[in-house]
Amino acid sequence: YRLSPAVTPGKQKRIWIHAVSVGEVRSLKHLIVQLKKIYKNTEIVLTVTTPTG
Repeated sequence: YRLSPAVTPGKQKRIWIHAVSVGEVRSLKHLIVQLKKIYKNTEIVLTVTTPTG
């Protein structure tokens, strides 16, 4: 696998979410908003395998 150069190794906590369909990507919006409220100092990375997602 390959991550964006913007995602670099580090000491910051990270939540990595992977989606495989457009439906999954759309359904994650609410979850990500809530995670950002709860884990304010944690980076959230979303990866997808669909070109339309």
